[in-house]
Amino acid sequence: MTNEWVNSKNTGTAPTWTTANVLNSTPPPPAGTDKFIPGKGYLVEYETHGARVFEGTLNNSDITVEDLRIAAGVHNGWHLLGNPFPCALTWGGWPSANINGTAKIWDESSASYADIDNLNGNSPIIPALNGFMVQVKDGYSLDNSITIPKSARVHNALPWYKSTGDPFLVLVAKDSSGQTAQKSVVRFLEQATPAYDPAFDSQFLPGYAPQFCSVAGGDRLSTNSLPESGGNVQIPFDFVKNEQSSFTIEAETISDVYGMVILKDLKTNTTQDLNANPVYSFTSAEGDDPHRFMINFSQVGIGEPGNPKPVSIYMAGSTPCIGSNSCAAITGDVFMYNMMGQLVTRQKLAGSIVVTIGLDGITGNYCPPVRLLTPSY
Repeated sequence: MTNEWVNSKNTGTAPTWTTANVLNSTPPPPAGTDKFIPGKGYLVEYETHGARVFEGTLNNSDITVEDLRIAAGVHNGWHLLGNPFPCALTWGGWPSANINGTAKIWDESSASYADIDNLNGNSPIIPALNGFMVQVKDGYSLDNSITIPKSARVHNALPWYKSTGDPFLVLVAKDSSGQTAQKSVVRFLEQATPAYDPAFDSQFLPGYAPQFCSVAGGDRLSTNSLPESGGNVQIPFDFVKNEQSSFTIEAETISDVYGMVILKDLKTNTTQDLNANPVYSFTSAEGDDPHRFMINFSQVGIGEPGNPKPVSIYMAGSTPCIGSNSCAAITGDVFMYNMMGQLVTRQKLAGSIVVTIGLDGITGNYCPPVRLLTPSY
């Protein structure tokens, strides 16, 4: 409720360990002991190295956490829970009341929170002995709960995020020392809306990394799910520096988004195609406007009804070809991307009716074979 860590040795300054080490109506452990409560999250650190013994009976029952509230102040509605089992868990589909669908796990290597969800077949893992954050939906102050089920126990580790078949971007802001990093995910789902969706989006929760998140209305999001629709897409991003002054933004993943993905730095008026050059370097100073970046691209996969196609794209053996459907000469530029969304080749169109695309010995799988951009006829 107070966004504060309470030390187990604290017996005199409110909130004390006795008042903080509680969960629901569970009686607190006896005074002077350091017993863990199943389902509650802790940060454990010892002043000296050496073997530690954790005694007690391992939990093998469902744990229901109730009375999760929205307190006053920043980051309200977030609650730190803990994996109550001696093995990993798969997140998602748990019985809950008024709890958002995306949880967060602390990524020690990046010093920031990573989002996890179980949409479209994802099997995100909460490791054994690991804490995780859940958030109460806006507007619900009482009667909020979640059950950590024993049926979610697993004995193998799967990636927290895998390709789902839906278009998505994963952008990562890193500081110059390479010690901290913040991921931001943008994806397209048929069920999503342009506004904040508790079932599909996740509000941003800062760690020690530079603050980097997309913006939807008045919400700052670390996972931003948008509806599938054609046309141009513009997504604003906020950036707030940490103690460093030099940073990069890297397009870690561009999946099923073909064509140019343009990052615009609104402070310097610089633009960069993240497909052609996935790492953008910049500096930031105290007092900079946080509304720093804009991502601009054309979403693929959704055609505009009633618009005739001016060209046909096809393969002649292993050679990609572009043919004019109106017998008019084709001019402009053509870009070819592989199935990972990486730019493979770019070619000027010289004004012919049929154009072949030279791959110069490049092998691989391409889907679709080419993407025609900025043509003129």
